[in-house]
Amino acid sequence: MSCRRTEISNRKWSVAELQTVREEILSRWPTGAEVNLKEAFKYHRNMPAEKNVATVMQRGKKEGRTLVQPRIGFPTVEEHAEALRYVQENSGYDIAPTQPDTNTRYYRFEDVQKALEGAVATGKSTLNGYPIVNHGVYKTRRVVEAVKVPLSLRFAAPDARFSAEIALAAGYSAFISGAIGNVLCFSKRMTPEEGMLINQYADRLASHYFEEGGVPVYRELTAYLTGTLVPPSVCNSVMILEALLAAGQGVKYICPGYLQGGDLIQDVAAVRVLAKLTEEYLDRLGYEGVEISTVFHQWLSAFPPDMARAFAVICWGSATAALAGASMVIAKSPEEFHGVPSKETNAAGARASKQTVEMLRYQRLPMSEELKTEMDVVEIETRAIVDRVIELGEGDLAVGVIRGIKAGVIDIPWAPNMHNAGLVMPVRDKDGRIRFLSHGNLPIPKEVLDFHRERIAARGKAEGREPSYEMLVDDVLAVPRGTLLGVAQI
Repeated sequence: MSCRRTEISNRKWSVAELQTVREEILSRWPTGAEVNLKEAFKYHRNMPAEKNVATVMQRGKKEGRTLVQPRIGFPTVEEHAEALRYVQENSGYDIAPTQPDTNTRYYRFEDVQKALEGAVATGKSTLNGYPIVNHGVYKTRRVVEAVKVPLSLRFAAPDARFSAEIALAAGYSAFISGAIGNVLCFSKRMTPEEGMLINQYADRLASHYFEEGGVPVYRELTAYLTGTLVPPSVCNSVMILEALLAAGQGVKYICPGYLQGGDLIQDVAAVRVLAKLTEEYLDRLGYEGVEISTVFHQWLSAFPPDMARAFAVICWGSATAALAGASMVIAKSPEEFHGVPSKETNAAGARASKQTVEMLRYQRLPMSEELKTEMDVVEIETRAIVDRVIELGEGDLAVGVIRGIKAGVIDIPWAPNMHNAGLVMPVRDKDGRIRFLSHGNLPIPKEVLDFHRERIAARGKAEGREPSYEMLVDDVLAVPRGTLLGVAQI
């Protein structure tokens, strides 16, 4: 057997296969030499339990709490450590984030180094996040030791391997990646086959830490996708498939997520269906002992330009997460409209989120006919997509995912990847719920499509216009203008 995986298969990577590729990945920048697995295992085991993401997430789930994690990334070790410490002390968030800069996410380490050196000379940085690979293991441990809570690497690009290696060795116990979302939504040309192999490595690295080092590594999946009007079943099916792929590589702590659509009923329905079906499909495919939590992403599309209205959007997302029973909510900043948030506004956004979820800690949205209808619709659509992908794989899920992408059975609206079909077009109905204006090649049953058409037609009649692309554009621009449902602009 070759020690370098080339074929597409859901078979779990051997340690030899993983190690062969690790040597190549870690050779891409000098800090790769700082990664020593035995030493990293020991470092993790010497940390208190409350510094492990899986431990904290499972505890929060048992207590019925919705934990809060903001989104933070600053260029230098000192800035980033201080920002994490400041925001934690001034908001009480539960998990500390690290967002790498764009150059790091796309392996442009020489450009990062020039930017770091330029910042020393000029006092100004051009980096939009924390360059974890250039800083390396030992410097990043100063970040880990700056806060009392566990740390997660929030990665938005197709290849998280090197950054995950540095993060885990430095003491982080969670990171984001996904063979579908990270590839289709954050790359233009990467093939689904390349993305599958890259993300199998990431999953196998996570399971290796647990199997060989006894270190639970929490794998959050890329729920935010393209962040704009993604239909619930599209997001849920991607999450379930990525959870199954991670479990296939031995991952035991998995966090599928959902991005806020804006309508309370539909969002609560989607989160509850996601939790139910993820557990069901893991059991169906024989993956035992996998701990599942859910994460809810606050509004990811365009934000209002002023802080008062931005706080309203943030609190609405937190309330929805709590009422849905999500395990964690990713908090935004009221400065989202203006660029990279400061530590002060990051703290304000996380503090508002924390206040909201704690006030709603013992409350859940009660079942109603309306909620049941939405749950039924999301479940039928999600099952149809996931089942079709499993069928396409003919016994191998990884093969099914590749074939599903090529056939448009997996199709994410707005995704820039050239291999994404791009045929799905969403629009809101008269209640503000996301429906399919065009479903492309998604295997949605006819009766459900008829339901979508009826709801969209009712909106068109109420507004006196035909449902069209222009209606969709109005919906995309609605929240910055102060509403959820877009109206024709005169």
